[in-house]
Amino acid sequence: MKRLLWLGLLCIPLTVQAAEMYRWVNPGGVTTYSDSPPPAGVQAPSRVYRGSEPAAAAPGEEKPAVVLYAFDCGPLCNDAMAWLAERNIAYSLKNPQIEQDTAAELQKLTGALEVPVLRVGDQHYKGFEPANWTKLLTGAGYSVRAAKPAAKPQ
Repeated sequence: MKRLLWLGLLCIPLTVQAAEMYRWVNPGGVTTYSDSPPPAGVQAPSRVYRGSEPAAAAPGEEKPAVVLYAFDCGPLCNDAMAWLAERNIAYSLKNPQIEQDTAAELQKLTGALEVPVLRVGDQHYKGFEPANWTKLLTGAGYSVRAAKPAAKPQ
């Protein structure tokens, strides 16, 4: 009986299907990523599968800019910057602690002056959670695979 229970538990991950995300551009030119299908009338929507290679930007379309709001907040901000660096994600660093306009921008974006905050285009995530940052970046067409460490000399 225990063997059947363990066998059943081992099979559970096999039932999970790849989650879908949808991408579309509204008439105002804003690109939207969502796990819900696009509204009717949207021109040329596309599907983006989580866990697969990110979709390449369309010809003439650039990936949205990546901005990290952070300052010397200790291990959390350090880990966030290291995570982006390990994945070769180019980003702009904005410090709301010393830049008044950046502080106002962050306050408007999140309603608080808490860091780190990752903004990709018009989407953002408050706090450093690699899984959520991966979803945000992958949905915008970025590859978030960590670079392989250099081989150690023998």
